[in-house]
Amino acid sequence: MLQVTLEPTSLVVNQPEKMIFCLKNTSDKFCSNIVFKPTFPSQLVSLKGADHLEVPQLNAGKSIIYEFLVRPKSVGEWTITSRNFSYRDGYGQSRRVTDLHFLIKVKEMVKEAPSPPKSFSRPLQNEFIKETPGKKTFPPKSHLDNPNSLKKILILAANPKTTPRLRLDEEVREIEEGLRRAKYRYQFDIHSRLAVRLRDIRRALLDYEPHIVHFTGHGKEEGLLVEDEMGFSTTISSKALSQLFKLFANQVECVVLSSCYSEQQTGAINKHIRYVIGMRKEIMDKALIEFAVGFYDALAAGRTIEEAFDFGCNAILAEFPDLPAHLIPVLKKKRP
Repeated sequence: MLQVTLEPTSLVVNQPEKMIFCLKNTSDKFCSNIVFKPTFPSQLVSLKGADHLEVPQLNAGKSIIYEFLVRPKSVGEWTITSRNFSYRDGYGQSRRVTDLHFLIKVKEMVKEAPSPPKSFSRPLQNEFIKETPGKKTFPPKSHLDNPNSLKKILILAANPKTTPRLRLDEEVREIEEGLRRAKYRYQFDIHSRLAVRLRDIRRALLDYEPHIVHFTGHGKEEGLLVEDEMGFSTTISSKALSQLFKLFANQVECVVLSSCYSEQQTGAINKHIRYVIGMRKEIMDKALIEFAVGFYDALAAGRTIEEAFDFGCNAILAEFPDLPAHLIPVLKKKRP
């Protein structure tokens, strides 16, 4: 049978929120001809997302994600239903579910506490500094420093035909699931692009304007491997990567290169980007996944990039305690 879950179910009025349906095949046989169409109450405005989901086949134990963007109009409890949910089970029997419903709670936005008395603001180098007698507090330097800002994450994945198979889908799924369950999940907006070419990377950076870019795939000392027009491998050199990220230096704040032999590219990109994480040598696919899970779990719990990096490294060592030090990822930080 198919199990359907929805996250999150608690929203803030007038605040756009990405919601995610997860359809999981809990049987030991595949399901086919899946059609799922949710119905939104008038109090939840659908801003982005397909009208319905159609899946030809879903294998046993597998899941599929259906995302959409909504904006709650009113405070209260509202119900998302689906009277058009049907599929064919592993025995060829048609199934139709008509009573599927999800309760959504919409609350008021928490108002910020009033400013302390005898405080004032004045411009300082195109920013503002909050001053209170005896104390000065400067504004956060970036989105990553500001705990209340929305952080955009872009995942780019490439596994060309001529390269060994990697578990890229597992890494992307683990990152997305970790962020969905996180304490501060509402502060993260994640997008992914698979089978990327150089032009796809450039376009994704322009389209999504991410603060964190995560590349997962193969690498070598000369550069990162992406796909060409035929799906075969081609190399993006360290110089090309440096020049590309130079164009986004005022936007991207952290780059994670989850690929082997990426330390040279890490240094090249770090000339323009504040934080860059890479791998010194060849490293196991499973270790890269463990690092990504530990890193983003910590980041979504409110930790800094440097603290999250330590959590990622710890996750690797917890799984592979005998891993040599030279196989641990490296973090480069750009000097002010």
